[in-house]
Amino acid sequence: MEIIVQVVRRIDILYNRSKRDTMKIFLLAIQFVTGVGLILLVLLHSAKGEGFGSIGGQAKLFASQKGLEAGLNKITAVAAVLFVLASVLLSLIK
Repeated sequence: MEIIVQVVRRIDILYNRSKRDTMKIFLLAIQFVTGVGLILLVLLHSAKGEGFGSIGGQAKLFASQKGLEAGLNKITAVAAVLFVLASVLLSLIK
């Protein structure tokens, strides 16, 4: 996070941008980082396809979440909220 702030400050100094432009650049950087992170986090999830087990209802029998999967779900949810928040804020800044 500190690296993003330093890069935004250097861009601000180089191009003499206003605070609104600096905020846009910062939010775009946050949106880019969280977007890439969100893609990677979703790809890390294990497949939960029920397959033929759904016919007899047996697929839900062994569908317990392990600690790693539960933690991955929480991190993915936080990344998704940050991505949506950055998107909404970017849409409000004109």
